[in-house]
Amino acid sequence: MTLVAYKYRFKPSKEQAEMLEHTFGCVRFVYNNALAFSKEQ
Repeated sequence: MTLVAYKYRFKPSKEQAEMLEHTFGCVRFVYNNALAFSKEQ
């Protein structure tokens, strides 16, 4: 069995980086709230 790994480098433009920061912030918010909700149950 042969395992192969690939590495990619992503160089976003300033606009793309800002959009990614916003998106990841939203994802983090949703994840943390879902985690808190599941711990309450």
